[in-house]
Amino acid sequence: MKKKSDNAGMVYKFKVYSTEDDDFLREIEIKSGQTFLDFHKAIQLSVKFEQDQMASFFLSDENWEKGREITLFEMSDDEDNDIVVMDVATLSEFINQKVMRLVYVFDFFSERAFLIELIETKNEKNGVSYPVCIKSSGHPPQQIIYGNKEEDDMDDLFVEDIEDDELFDNQSYENFDDFDQYR
Repeated sequence: MKKKSDNAGMVYKFKVYSTEDDDFLREIEIKSGQTFLDFHKAIQLSVKFEQDQMASFFLSDENWEKGREITLFEMSDDEDNDIVVMDVATLSEFINQKVMRLVYVFDFFSERAFLIELIETKNEKNGVSYPVCIKSSGHPPQQIIYGNKEEDDMDDLFVEDIEDDELFDNQSYENFDDFDQYR
């Protein structure tokens, strides 16, 4: 790993790809000493995603195989766990000649992600506020996909035209003993 002082004034330029849309592309420049949380926020802003969803970066090899995870929040009480959290992990700690690719999972339920590749390392420009999205083309994918269209259509068949009071036949139950007949 590189020391932070070795990268003073250095900027990483990343390409962000979507596996869902070949026309989608973002290029983001960020200081090497900034955190993965800064990078996360830059990505979210560039695609106009809601900020309330979980996301993680994974270090990746040349085949896009996920390696070590860098999470948005610490989610384990295990002190021996090797969890890295975005707000304390700087890019320069993890990006090097061996690690030049990342997988950014933005939809954990459907395992959807952006593929991120380091394409250039250069000197910081005066007057530029980093991170910055320098290129934006194509439409981003939907942030979260809940189920699929076929499942949604099937659900409509079963809940259509049923009123809440019909579900319980207008019976009222005073206490749990009233449910004995259904055991």
